[in-house]
Amino acid sequence: MVKTFVLLFLIIFIGCQKVNKTKAIEIENINLNLKSEWVYVKKIKSPIPKDKVIMQPLGALVLVMELHLPKENSGLMINQCLFYRVPYKEIEGEILIEEKSDDQSCSIQPTEKIKYQITNVKNFKINLIDHKMFWDFEFELKKYKFEFFLVNLEGERKYNEYEPLIKKSFLPLMTFVNSEESGRLYRTLGKFDDRYSQNTAINCLKVNEKCEVIGENKCDFCKFGHYEVIKENCLIGPRFCGVNHCGQKDEPACIRGRKSMLDELDGICNGNLEPFLDEKKVLICH
Repeated sequence: MVKTFVLLFLIIFIGCQKVNKTKAIEIENINLNLKSEWVYVKKIKSPIPKDKVIMQPLGALVLVMELHLPKENSGLMINQCLFYRVPYKEIEGEILIEEKSDDQSCSIQPTEKIKYQITNVKNFKINLIDHKMFWDFEFELKKYKFEFFLVNLEGERKYNEYEPLIKKSFLPLMTFVNSEESGRLYRTLGKFDDRYSQNTAINCLKVNEKCEVIGENKCDFCKFGHYEVIKENCLIGPRFCGVNHCGQKDEPACIRGRKSMLDELDGICNGNLEPFLDEKKVLICH
């Protein structure tokens, strides 16, 4: 009797799950929501698939990409995981978007609550051209095409010798924030009298011993600008919020040129001060 009851319960539960189908109006709502959210995407961590229909592995859930962006109405950064279940026979295709905290990377399977879901999907493909992402898929014999403008998406860094680093973004040196975020985030880091020598300057871009950038680049939110310092043997140095006092006593040495940053103790100091590596391996004047 108990087994019969459990079996009946499972049949009813599975049946109810299958009834929960996506409607066309919901697809349009998801499209609009993603347009408003993804305009602020800063990074796409996973490899970008080419403009081809995702067809393998059949019936399996595939992690398509991981997006790094600010959470709505919050100063926090989050990760969104885009999954696609490849249709096969009775298994319907579906698009899933999972939301995780900044310190959680996407797994091969969703582990958190699904934020967006589109069921009964076929022939799903994604393409990324410059700062635009395109979705193409079929839903109930109708073809859909989504277009997302990723104005904050950052690419690889490039530079010309002896010139400042340039960020490959839609508008270099500019970050778009929504009106609610701007009051809490935009240009709110640091004080005018913060100094590196007094250990009060906020490290907005961190670089480790291997010369790798670690963590989130928060320099766009510095209230009084930011400056780069020379780190031993690194082409890219850490950055700090505040007014640049380079060359002064116990302050970072001024950068002579991008190429010369690889030469040990090569920086510019005022007067009789000499360049010196401090305990952080940053070149200062002493």
